[in-house]
Amino acid sequence: MVKKLLGTFILFSLAFSQAVSISGIVFNKKGKGIKKTIVTLHSLDGNEIASTKSGKKGAFILENISPAKYLLTAKHKKSGQAQVQLEP
Repeated sequence: MVKKLLGTFILFSLAFSQAVSISGIVFNKKGKGIKKTIVTLHSLDGNEIASTKSGKKGAFILENISPAKYLLTAKHKKSGQAQVQLEP
């Protein structure tokens, strides 16, 4: 089975405090947002930091995240999985 690569569009928004929000949209190869995608943020040593599910048009947000390097994984049962490394 060929897995479709998920594209992710990531935005970092720095608040006045030490916490950040990570938001984006999970797309399929055709550029359409994918709903019900599990989006998980892990530290580089593998600890899960936060997780959420994308909405109707593929949008997601993770809030109150400490700035650091992370791995962000988007996983969908039909479309496959993609992972990106994030840096502050």
